[in-house]
Amino acid sequence: MISYLPALAAVALAGAASASVTPNADIFTALLNTNQTAGAPTWAPPAQEVTPVVAASNTSDIVATAGQTSDAQRRAFPGYNKGNIVMRGMTDKAVYNKLPFTVDSTAAVQMPAYLTYKVVSNTTSASKAQQECFNFCDATNGCKSINMYTETGNPLLDHVFSEQSNRKCVLFGDVPTASQFTNRGGQQLYENGPTNAISNSIAFASSSSLFEVDTPAGTNLTFAPQLGDKTQYGATQTGKYLTYQFITRYDPEACNDFCKSVTGCNFFNIWRGEVNGAAVTYTCSLYSEGTDGSTATNKGDDVNHVVVTYSRGYKLVA
Repeated sequence: MISYLPALAAVALAGAASASVTPNADIFTALLNTNQTAGAPTWAPPAQEVTPVVAASNTSDIVATAGQTSDAQRRAFPGYNKGNIVMRGMTDKAVYNKLPFTVDSTAAVQMPAYLTYKVVSNTTSASKAQQECFNFCDATNGCKSINMYTETGNPLLDHVFSEQSNRKCVLFGDVPTASQFTNRGGQQLYENGPTNAISNSIAFASSSSLFEVDTPAGTNLTFAPQLGDKTQYGATQTGKYLTYQFITRYDPEACNDFCKSVTGCNFFNIWRGEVNGAAVTYTCSLYSEGTDGSTATNKGDDVNHVVVTYSRGYKLVA
């Protein structure tokens, strides 16, 4: 179980509304101003531990967006620890399908819920490289999609990392849309050299989707979307509201920990916020009393193209 930081409750309560009814209009406004976009960072080593789910700010300040680089990062780059990633058992293998739209093969994915990445050998065939990436996703908690691509013009890939390969396998805890293929390189990573570039970008979605998540221990699931209908329920709109917080991935366990850290919380609603069809952030709203799907009625903001998806409700039990 994630230890969901006392600081998180303090952050959330500081922004809580005084009204007892969920201020979903205010949450939608905050959602429009959040930026949790990330991807495989240019200067971070591969196969690092997946960062725990944490509270997300309403800006990109806490998010290491792919492509951000500094001279200090170049000077201070340490050796790296291979194999430090948090793994899960590989008894259940997912099925992987290409995304059902044309992707920009010259751009890598940048979106919320970035997990980690690894480097696959340049000498491996395309089919074996894909299988290696699928296995990596199968073994990584929360993996829902992968983005594979070639990055040239990166001295760490060329000379520092032991794999000495420029083929990346990047994992995410959500599935991208076409609009989230945005990292086209363009950074001068070699001194006086050419800028880096992305090519051969391809993405696959795992059959382990957000429709299938575990119910946290000590809770009862009161409503959840049926397979294939991510908008079946909206955000909970009822009295006895306490507070809310954006988090960095869709994780009911993290919301459960958040609820237990807030005095009087007995129910929480988790949902994913989309803008123009793309995932933006993940919301935990807390309540002092339980409810069911009959109050999960606020499905978004048509004017600003905000849609509530994958909404679930959980009641804490003794």
